[in-house]
Amino acid sequence: MKAFLAICILSLAYSQIVATDSNLDEILSTNPYVMVEFYAPWCGHCKRLQPEYEKAAQIVGDRAVLSKLDATAEKKSGSKYEIQGYPTVLWFEYGKMKEEYEGGRSAEEISSWVLSRVPLSRDL
Repeated sequence: MKAFLAICILSLAYSQIVATDSNLDEILSTNPYVMVEFYAPWCGHCKRLQPEYEKAAQIVGDRAVLSKLDATAEKKSGSKYEIQGYPTVLWFEYGKMKEEYEGGRSAEEISSWVLSRVPLSRDL
């Protein structure tokens, strides 16, 4: 499973990773910096955020993982993180939820916020 996830991560290095109840813990434990968008497919705000979130993932590149999870289908994860509205965007560091992202919804605002929380080099 880990090898498959690693391949998926490499193939999507500059794209979003789709999280599920079965892989979210692994995504969080194998990547030091992760942003997760909990969304609902029918949510208008989520639909508007999607292209900007995708662009932000490309801007951030391999410095952090931007992931998305359909909280209406993946109820265990939505419940675990007490998701009550959509979209809810949470920031994780080393597997621990640190804060909810409440910033702007443009790719530039999202990527700037993420990059301000990630060291320039993982060796630091």
